[in-house]
Amino acid sequence: MRLANQTKLSRILSALQPVRLALVAVITFLGHTALAVPLNTNGVALGSQQQQIVSYLASSSGQHRPFIKVDPTLTAVAMARAKDMAVRHYFAHVNPDGHGPNYLVRAAGYPLPDWWGTDPQANYIESIAAGYSNPSDAWTGWMNSTPHRTHLLAEDSFYSDQTSVGLGYYYDSGSDYKYYWVVITCPPRPAAPLAISDPSNNSTVTVANVTATGTASSTSNATSVEYAVEGPDGSVSSYQTASGVTSWKASISNLAPGNNTLLVRSRDSSGSVVATAQRTIHYAMMRALEVESNGSGSVTKAFAGITQREVGKVYSVTATARRGYLFAGWSGSKSSNNSTIAFTMAEGYTLTANFVANPFTSVTNAYQGLIETSAGEGLVKIVSTSAGHFLGKLKLDGITTAFTGKFDLNGAAQASVPTTDGGTLTFNLQIDLTNGTNAITGSVSDGTNSAALSLNGKTYDATTNPAPEAGSYTMDLPADSSNSSAPQGDGTATVKIAKSGQVLINGTLADGTKFTTTSFINTDGQIVLYVPLYKKTGALSGALSFASSTSTNFNGTLTWDHPQTGSTAAFTETIDATGSVVTQ
Repeated sequence: MRLANQTKLSRILSALQPVRLALVAVITFLGHTALAVPLNTNGVALGSQQQQIVSYLASSSGQHRPFIKVDPTLTAVAMARAKDMAVRHYFAHVNPDGHGPNYLVRAAGYPLPDWWGTDPQANYIESIAAGYSNPSDAWTGWMNSTPHRTHLLAEDSFYSDQTSVGLGYYYDSGSDYKYYWVVITCPPRPAAPLAISDPSNNSTVTVANVTATGTASSTSNATSVEYAVEGPDGSVSSYQTASGVTSWKASISNLAPGNNTLLVRSRDSSGSVVATAQRTIHYAMMRALEVESNGSGSVTKAFAGITQREVGKVYSVTATARRGYLFAGWSGSKSSNNSTIAFTMAEGYTLTANFVANPFTSVTNAYQGLIETSAGEGLVKIVSTSAGHFLGKLKLDGITTAFTGKFDLNGAAQASVPTTDGGTLTFNLQIDLTNGTNAITGSVSDGTNSAALSLNGKTYDATTNPAPEAGSYTMDLPADSSNSSAPQGDGTATVKIAKSGQVLINGTLADGTKFTTTSFINTDGQIVLYVPLYKKTGALSGALSFASSTSTNFNGTLTWDHPQTGSTAAFTETIDATGSVVTQ
């Protein structure tokens, strides 16, 4: 019998090898009005062209199949076949990879009879057409071809049990034939010995008690069906007996939040397990989440107020401050200073986003001050923003290092800066948010020694608060007669102060060294200087002060650090600098 079937099969299917149907238009219209055999579309979404072809299959009076059922897997393969022929420019049952319909259907997970063999180029199931612009012409072309009509209408008994079908259609204006049509017919899937019909796999339920249903094949010799549930923690409940066998029902209770696995098994009269099946059911236990705003700001809209959320699931919510306010942290079931907070939902969970008036608006400024460290004297500059962030620069030992940070709502911050000798300077900063001193105080430490830190902010603004000291000045830099190591001549400089309070100094020291630097008048009426010299191996530093904003002169003490250069020995000289306004 097997040999006869194979011989008959090879004879029938030799006629189904690639045949490009004539592209001449056929005028005949197959206007069937009633189904010749029952048609079940099985919930598969079909395009209008596919719907018309399956209608022809079911309504043709010569159809020898007892019924027709559209299969989603076969339809997916048929659609892929039609597109593949268009895109890869071929028209054949065997694709350029050497694979025919039998192979492709099996590869998609649809079982075919074992006795059909495993020839990768075999075609026992497919009819194709190309070049027909509508379903009517494609069907007429097939009906005018004996091997295709034999296949599609099951005129040979080999095809009569191929009641599961897939329909494919694809249009590509740039392809060889533009229109491609595919029909695949296969025997129905063998009935599973044990199957779960409901709930669907990976379904989500919002109640702890559900009803599961399924079937056990009447040919499986099953006499009972049992079920158990494996919880998210891996624990398995004891098996219970379902009601019914070929059509069974199970009442499942007390699902645990998360992924549960329904385990089902059937037994025969001897108690042996016949078959098993399983299905994942996700129980989303929903509970109230309350997210509030305290102050002038908002939270992610979908989370505002009281919403229902799944226990055990991770969520994130973002707080956004309104203009003139800052986010001040989350409180409630979880605390965080990050505006976006991630949390694992639990029963009774609450969150409050706190907002405060922005305390940094009035202290947005540039600050600077001198420091004394074990690595030498240096200059610290800090520019703060209206959001409390700051950008700092440390000039020390000939090296400029940038650092950043953020003040907290109390005005405190910490930043670390590496030094040239491999150490670290740690800044502890406090910006004055309440007293209006326009200052940053704190300390700087190298891990062994610590020094106080005082930075003063810029005072003037050219538009709203112009500097009364604005003008041009000359500055004398006289020699320290008590320091015989230093040159005894005097230095000089020009100082220009803008209405904004910005200062530009160009000068020449007693040894002929020229220098240029910028600064600003700070809240103490001082001009802080730090000028690296001699290829950053020396420096001129100190502060100049006006007696008052109406003064026409200033003075201050500067330190001149000179390294050894050639025959000149290293020295440190104190310069008592004086400046006088240039009158016109």
